[in-house]
Amino acid sequence: MEAIHQTPRKGQRVLFWVVMPVVAEVGWLGLLWPLVPSTGIAWLVTLLVPLPIAGYVYLVARAIDRLSLRSNPSVLIRGLAVLLAVSVGAIIFLLLFIVERSLGGQFHYRYLGGH
Repeated sequence: MEAIHQTPRKGQRVLFWVVMPVVAEVGWLGLLWPLVPSTGIAWLVTLLVPLPIAGYVYLVARAIDRLSLRSNPSVLIRGLAVLLAVSVGAIIFLLLFIVERSLGGQFHYRYLGGH
């Protein structure tokens, strides 16, 4: 399996770093619905949580891509790539667990009917 590598133009990189956080925020708030933050600090934390997750996912994807450049990766390299991929889920779980424990009472439910 051969990795395809192209150097993105500067405009593409800027677009990526502007669009991806917006997409991450919209997706994150969509996953939280109908749970809505009640306080300003809860809103701030809710809006900031996806950013370190997206950065970690990006770094892991780059590391796995770097590992895949070898013509004949060993079992150890493949295992390391799987371990990195699984670590993304663990980091997401850990971060959300910490946020839920520290901000548990600062959310309320809002349904589509408005009641």
